[in-house]
Amino acid sequence: MMRSSRRTLKRRGRSFAISGRIVYCPDPTDAELDRLCADHVKRLAGYRCERCGTQYATRYGDGGRVICDGLDWAHIITRKRKRTCWLPENTFAACAGCHFYLDGNPHEKIAFAVKRLGQARYDALRLHSQAAGKVDRVAVRLALQQQIAELGT
Repeated sequence: MMRSSRRTLKRRGRSFAISGRIVYCPDPTDAELDRLCADHVKRLAGYRCERCGTQYATRYGDGGRVICDGLDWAHIITRKRKRTCWLPENTFAACAGCHFYLDGNPHEKIAFAVKRLGQARYDALRLHSQAAGKVDRVAVRLALQQQIAELGT
């Protein structure tokens, strides 16, 4: 018996019925979610380092996207943990110097996180990062887009 050489490609995403038509919506990539979350966190911080307070200038890129050179999108809990990677409470805006310093000094980073979030919220964030299950990427994208829209320009 001969096996078929055709392989079916598994698409990742969802199909929705809109006005009687089926529309396929692919899952967002890591890069798309990274860009949205970084943009949201930097806007929330007012394009200022949340540790040292240094203000950064902004400029507009392609499609009206705001670009802020020198300000990083930093994480309290590593980006490897996809459950908390795109949560705004796990991320903060930091200049390159503060980002490098906090990543190199984990005790200082925990102290900064506890000061920023409080001990109970930090502990809850750590537990959430260790939970099993997959991330609903479409829901994350929609939530980030809504939060950016609420902030305005």
